[in-house]
Amino acid sequence: MDQFLNKNCKIEVLIDGQRLFFTAKVTDMTKDHILFTDKFGGHYCYKIEHIESIRERNGDGGHGR
Repeated sequence: MDQFLNKNCKIEVLIDGQRLFFTAKVTDMTKDHILFTDKFGGHYCYKIEHIESIRERNGDGGHGR
């Protein structure tokens, strides 16, 4: 997933049966977590296992986790 670092992405999170959608810039990644900032300046951190899909905002298609 390092290919998304510092890029604007569409991120889909699935946690506790709820889907959350973000358009955000991926700011950091660890082996377990992804950190990103949305266009409103909100900072988020989710476990990689909760990322349902991520793709570059103006890229060439989606990628599963």
